Amino acid sequence: MKTLLTTALFVQALTIGLAQLPNTNVYLFSMQKAGDNFTFYNPRFLTGFNKYGYNNQPHFVTNNEIYLTVGFPGEKGKTDIYALSLLDNVKTQITATGESEYSPTITPDRNFVSCVRVDKDNVQRVWKYPLDRSSKGVPVFRTTKDVGYHCWLDNKNLALFILKGESNYLKIVNTDTEASTDLSTGIGRSLVKLPNEKLGFIHKATDKEWYVKQMDVHSFGSERIAQTPPNSEDFICLGDGTLIMGQSGKLYAYKPGSTQQEWREIADLRPYGIQNIKRLAISREGDKIALVNDVTDAK
Repeated sequence: MKTLLTTALFVQALTIGLAQLPNTNVYLFSMQKAGDNFTFYNPRFLTGFNKYGYNNQPHFVTNNEIYLTVGFPGEKGKTDIYALSLLDNVKTQITATGESEYSPTITPDRNFVSCVRVDKDNVQRVWKYPLDRSSKGVPVFRTTKDVGYHCWLDNKNLALFILKGESNYLKIVNTDTEASTDLSTGIGRSLVKLPNEKLGFIHKATDKEWYVKQMDVHSFGSERIAQTPPNSEDFICLGDGTLIMGQSGKLYAYKPGSTQQEWREIADLRPYGIQNIKRLAISREGDKIALVNDVTDAK
C-alpha cells in the first residue's frame, strides 16, 4: 500500500479533523548546527495524503525513514502505524489490526516496532511487531497496563508513562521479570533517552511550572535541567545535549552546562503555516527534524 507523499511547503490550517482525534500534520526540515547557530532548510509537508486527519508521533527508523501514527477522517478514531520513505516519497502501512496503535518506536535490537495499543477491552498496553512481518505481534508485558507512552532504556527495561486520572506517573519496568519501580508523579508525555544514558522527562510541578528533568536509571535520582517554555511538554535532545522545544510556531534551544540561562529562539516556522508545534523527532544522524503541527488547537 504505497502512495506518493505531498512535497508542498505548507498547508492551509483548516480545522477539519477526526471525531475523537485532533487534526495534526507532520513537517520535515533539514537542520544544520554550527556552534550555537541553527539553520533550517528544505521544508517538506509529509502528510498531504491525510491533511485533514490525525498524523502524529513521528519516529526516525533510519535517517531516511519515519514511522508515525495515522488516523483517517471517518474512521472514528482508529489509528495504525505507517512508514514514510524520505527518499522515494512513498508511504507503507505497517499495522492493520482491529485495534488502534500509537507512538511507534524501534526496539533497541532493531527487530521490532513497539507501540502503545488500545486493545478491544479499552486497556492500553505496550505491544511489539516484528519488522519482517513474521508474526502478528505480542504484548511486551503480561500484566502492566494503562500505558500512555513508552521509552526503551535498554533491551530489557522500559520507562512508562502510566495513566492514572489526573496524577500520571513514571514507572520503570523490566520486560523479563516485570519487576517495576513507581517514580515521579505529574509527568508529561515526553520520555527521552539522553546522550548521557539518563532518562529525560517533563515534570509538571504546578499548573504553570513545568521542568525538563533527567533521571539516573539505576539510582533513580533526578535533577532539573531547565524550566520549559510555557505550556510546552515535547522535546528532543541532540547529541551534544542541546534541548529543542516548540512553542506556537517557533523552535527554541537550551544547552545545559553552558552560559545560556534562557531558552533561545532558533527558528520561526510560521511562514510555512506552522502555528502550534507539538511532537518533535530528530534523525539518527542529527541532520533532519520532524515536527507535528496541531491544526485543531492552533491559536
